[in-house]
Amino acid sequence: MERCKKCGEEPTFSEMWCHSCQRNYQKQYAMLQDHELNRTLTQISYQKYLRVRWKPPEERQPNPISPRRPNQRKPKAK
Repeated sequence: MERCKKCGEEPTFSEMWCHSCQRNYQKQYAMLQDHELNRTLTQISYQKYLRVRWKPPEERQPNPISPRRPNQRKPKAK
């Protein structure tokens, strides 16, 4: 049987890598998956933030007044 391709130890059954190298690879792969997932979630949340970013009252457009309920949307007294 051949040796492990990474560290040279005795591999398990028909695998090419030894048990510890397989376990380390699985951990690294899981960490990479988590990192990619977090990165995409961060990108999505930032895109949502850009869409609903806060604007000062001077730059905001006034709320549209519904023709069916004109009394519902009176401007607030200051």
